[in-house]
Amino acid sequence: MMLVKGSTDKAAAPALSSIASARLLVKLSRKHRPPPAVIAPPCEPPIFRASRAVGRGEYVTRIDDQPPGWVARAVRRLLLALYRLRGWKAVGAVPEPRRFILIAAPHTSNWDFVNFLGLTADLKIRPYFMAKLSLFRWPLGGFIRKMGGVPVDRRGGGNVVEQMVAEFARRTEFMLTVAPEGTRGKTAKWRTGFYQIALAAKVPMVVGFMDYGTKTGGLGPLIWPSGDFRADMMKVLEVYRTCIPKIPDRAVRSIDDIVGDDGPDEMEMRA
Repeated sequence: MMLVKGSTDKAAAPALSSIASARLLVKLSRKHRPPPAVIAPPCEPPIFRASRAVGRGEYVTRIDDQPPGWVARAVRRLLLALYRLRGWKAVGAVPEPRRFILIAAPHTSNWDFVNFLGLTADLKIRPYFMAKLSLFRWPLGGFIRKMGGVPVDRRGGGNVVEQMVAEFARRTEFMLTVAPEGTRGKTAKWRTGFYQIALAAKVPMVVGFMDYGTKTGGLGPLIWPSGDFRADMMKVLEVYRTCIPKIPDRAVRSIDDIVGDDGPDEMEMRA
């Protein structure tokens, strides 16, 4: 078969042109390909944002916590409904700045937790609480974190006070709830870890109260730790003296209910 010179080149020209164009497009797409998206794990720690100075010369970094998920929101709504059905209401205002130790006492019943969540919802604050690190594993880890849980690592003698001081240092808003009795039962005196955190973090304390007699609750004024535990607890006592807990026999009525007969010993003050 005879071929006319140049006919093959002319016929192949469009195909060669298409191949060249395709190769060019591939090169351009590779060159301008966007970087791969980084997907954060579901329980990633809070993300650091812009920094600013706040109160008493402290310099902290604002971080954004994960918003409550649908399970946490559902639980909160259920507990809030129970709280309102029982006729409770919040009184007073939230002290500023919103970086303080929230004292939750006296703790005498499981109903305290329900009413606490209801009161904080009415006051429009998001309180936090400490929980052991092992609770933050799947499947409960995300839920506990979104409910306000802050992990505490006690492995190797981990210092809880130092860990909470670090939490305060990197937040502009952090209301850490502590039940100083550590139990719903009657105690001889309060544990002093909450006071040590306040001293070391240079943040005030706020008394959270619930009066089952009037079905009201709220927050007291800011109490800055002076280093004199007994004197500072006298200010706390002034708020609790007239409050009626769920079990009235366990009410805080004297300074001895807080500091004991002899006050906190040296070992407790280092807790």
